[in-house]
Amino acid sequence: MGRARKVAMTGGVALSISGLRVDVGTFALRDVSLDVPPGVCTVLMGPTGSGKSLLIESICGLRTPQAGSVYVAGRDVTRLDPAKRCMGYVPQDYALLPFKTVRENLEFALAARRIPRSQWPALADDMLSLLRIEHIADRYPARLSGGERQRVALGRALLIRPDVLLLDEPLCALDETTADEVMEELLRIRRRFDVTTLHICHSMDEALRMGDRLAIMRLGRIVQTGTPQEIFQRPNSLFVARLLRLPTLTVGQIREDGSGRRRFYIGATAVADTSLPPGNAQAVIAPEHMAVSAEQPLSGDGIAVFSARILPDPTALFRPQLRLEGELNLAVPGLYVGRQWRPGTEVFVSFPRAAVHVIADEPFIDGQL
Repeated sequence: MGRARKVAMTGGVALSISGLRVDVGTFALRDVSLDVPPGVCTVLMGPTGSGKSLLIESICGLRTPQAGSVYVAGRDVTRLDPAKRCMGYVPQDYALLPFKTVRENLEFALAARRIPRSQWPALADDMLSLLRIEHIADRYPARLSGGERQRVALGRALLIRPDVLLLDEPLCALDETTADEVMEELLRIRRRFDVTTLHICHSMDEALRMGDRLAIMRLGRIVQTGTPQEIFQRPNSLFVARLLRLPTLTVGQIREDGSGRRRFYIGATAVADTSLPPGNAQAVIAPEHMAVSAEQPLSGDGIAVFSARILPDPTALFRPQLRLEGELNLAVPGLYVGRQWRPGTEVFVSFPRAAVHVIADEPFIDGQL
């Protein structure tokens, strides 16, 4: 089914989850709703135990929901057998059949979908070629590397030309070099098939490379969705900001003046207006609007300026950023520690007050951030 036809059938939604509730022991998915447009990759993130894998298992039919619905390409699949949902699913352990060769594992997917046996060799050959694994077609899973097993599992999921591809932490068992290679493979395959994808991961690098959109889960609920830029600039809670490890998250306090105006302060400096109640709070500063200079810039109503000192940062060799201490204890991404910015250097940091997004302080909930 072409992308244009999917859009026409679904009003721009390839996968639609509405009000889903799934009870498993003492844990539950609660009122989960999510729409994924055709051809879009949505990355699902959240702490361990937030319900990400349970959600994917419920979408592909391995769990039975107590309430809610799952639609794929405009079709209600909530109660359908998994084999009839036209979904490709790659679980964390890849679930390859150990007693079958790579080719036989691919053909097993075709048999499960009742594709005529006469078509198996050609379809399997095409997928082996596409994934560049023809040379391992006759090997058994025990003789494959982690990256090879991942490619076979991906090929098995794609053989049926699914409407939706579900990936449950597909890179979690791979070393960094192999994971980078497989990410490039996944991007190439997604461009080739233009397949709608829901992808679970914990790595921010992986999420930003793979995801067109992010969906954040906490304790069985989706708490924020949006593009990576939207969520990075305006996380809707301290939980989300901490989960994403935003480097420009900084601590402050909300105070109210005699006229009832509430402002967020870093130390003695008011940096943003807010409607949140007085008390401890934190804020995210959009890093693209931050400037670091050796000379003190002019401050004013629209610009906040702070002095700081550059800290040593052993990660700067592979992650360009300046770590600062002072009233601002944060990192400024995109800048290198080098001749100009040596550890111990006194600098000035400035940013527009409009670039500050204030977030209410919050306690840990059930151990989740």
